[in-house]
Amino acid sequence: MLVGRFQWHLMPKLQATQYGFTPQRGTEDALYDLMTCIYKELNIKKIILMVSLDIEGAFDNAWWPVLETPLRAQNCPVNLHGMVRGYPQNREVAVRYAGGECRKRTSKGCIQGFIAGPTFWNLILDSLRRELGELGVYV
Repeated sequence: MLVGRFQWHLMPKLQATQYGFTPQRGTEDALYDLMTCIYKELNIKKIILMVSLDIEGAFDNAWWPVLETPLRAQNCPVNLHGMVRGYPQNREVAVRYAGGECRKRTSKGCIQGFIAGPTFWNLILDSLRRELGELGVYV
C-alpha cells in the first residue's frame, strides 16, 4: 500500500526517461528510446558519446535522509513524507551466534527485500537526471 501511494503521487513527476522500477516501462522501452535518440543525432551529423553507470551496492549505500529534499520539492503529502522520515530512524541490525548477540544502529542502506527501496532509489536519482537533462544530456 505504501509503495502504491508513493507511485501514484510521485511517478507522474519523475523524468519521462526513467525506466527502472517503473510500472509499464522496461529495458525494451529504454533501448528503443535510446536508439531513437542516437539515430536522430546521427542524422544531423552530431558526435555521440555513451556512458554507462553502474552504482555498486546502490541499495546498500543509499543514504535515506537525502530523500527529504525531493519529497519537499515534489509536494509529497505530509503523511507519506512522515513515513519516509521515520524509515531510517531507530533501525538496528542484530546478529545472534553461539549464545552471544551483537547489535549495531544503521542509518543507510535498504533493508533486504524492502518493497519501497526501488521507488525511493528512483526518487533519489531523479534530481541528477533532471540536472543532466537541463545540460542537454540524454539520460
